[in-house]
Amino acid sequence: MRVGTLVLLCALVAVAWSKPVWKEKNRGYKNYRLVRLSPTTQDQIDFLKRLENTVQLGIDFWTPSDHPGTHNIDIAVPPKTYRTFIRLIEANKITYKVIQEDIQSLIDTETTSNNKAREDKIKSKACESQGNSNWKGKGKNKCKNGQDAVATFSNLATDSIVGTYARHGEINAWLDAVAAESNGLATVETIGQTYEGKDMKVLKIGEDGTKPAIWVDAGIHAREWIAPATLVYIIDKFLSEYNSLPELNKYTWYMLPVANPDGYEYSHTSDRLWRKTRSPQSWGCRGVDPNRNWDSHFGEAGTSTFPCSDIYPGTGPFSEKCTQNIRDFINEHKDRLKMYLSFHSYSELWLTPWGWGTEKPSDNAEMMRVANLGKTAVQGINGKSWTVGAPPDILYAASGGSYDWAKEKAGIKYAYTLELRPDGNASNGFVIPTSEILPSGKEVYAAVKKVASELI
Repeated sequence: MRVGTLVLLCALVAVAWSKPVWKEKNRGYKNYRLVRLSPTTQDQIDFLKRLENTVQLGIDFWTPSDHPGTHNIDIAVPPKTYRTFIRLIEANKITYKVIQEDIQSLIDTETTSNNKAREDKIKSKACESQGNSNWKGKGKNKCKNGQDAVATFSNLATDSIVGTYARHGEINAWLDAVAAESNGLATVETIGQTYEGKDMKVLKIGEDGTKPAIWVDAGIHAREWIAPATLVYIIDKFLSEYNSLPELNKYTWYMLPVANPDGYEYSHTSDRLWRKTRSPQSWGCRGVDPNRNWDSHFGEAGTSTFPCSDIYPGTGPFSEKCTQNIRDFINEHKDRLKMYLSFHSYSELWLTPWGWGTEKPSDNAEMMRVANLGKTAVQGINGKSWTVGAPPDILYAASGGSYDWAKEKAGIKYAYTLELRPDGNASNGFVIPTSEILPSGKEVYAAVKKVASELI
């Protein structure tokens, strides 16, 4: 038995009788540390893979990796198992450093920034409704003409949610509002309901007819808030520029800002770092990883058979209502779909098929050509340099993913996953202040326009 395995077993005995961390509700992250590991050997990588399924420790792998010496691995560690975790890491001679002492402080900063962004939006709208061109800003409550800027969050959804982390109901209401104001350019279609009964609304921009089409979704992983916020920004830009830009108006666009509504809403109300859906599973666990739930090498690399794991793929392909709804809509339109894009975070990556293994699609050269054009477009906006490639080559293998299914089973030629801000060296991971939303939106919008103009 390897030393690492023996130490792991001994450590688990020490925590086995404690309350399982994964069952906590209304979860906070006070004194949770974010630890960055730098494994240099395959044995260390293999040990960390075993550790990932050790739910008694309550740790959360933010950035797994299959490649020793090339990528850091960030892990959120609860205070009550921190010492045990560090003993395990040190016993396996893995270099580490704590990059965040208190993850809750990150969440609190993000919450403050979001509340401020939402309040600013409402005050600005209040001034506009009074015939004023602007609001004083900087925490003041007056329009430029001295009138009060009344702040009430209740009217945000039907005005503007761009630049904020909006709730699922607000996003749906905003989609209805912008479609109603688009003079027929956009329409909303409810493609189904989730396990909890939430409507999944897709915004269609452009005519149906015979135009080729492009699908874009975001938020399939609940905690990746920057992804839906970025797509909301892009929708807003589309509505004002679609008719004037050939690279946009030669397509019909289908956009789903929140692909996992139950999980996304739960991440707002109860657990900021919740990743999965909310359907009940065995062992008293909740949720399935919806990006492991697709019928493409289901249950293989990058998954866990334990229902409480964040990478549990479910009892079978499309066990989840949200993935069923997306599958059915895409299958209905697949003959016209030229491209599938799915927004995630984080690490600033443009991921190409296949996610499940080292084999490449027969048109890999063309897939890489278009992806690299997207990378160049991103870099041209804010100087961000993304990495392009298949997950097993640059990150880790993951089976059952949506974009693999879109290419392999739905026959959509161009299928990509985009991992948005921040980059892999950041110390805040999924928890991103609202000041990052507009820069993210601008660079990804530029990339979407560029790749749309290059499809063959």
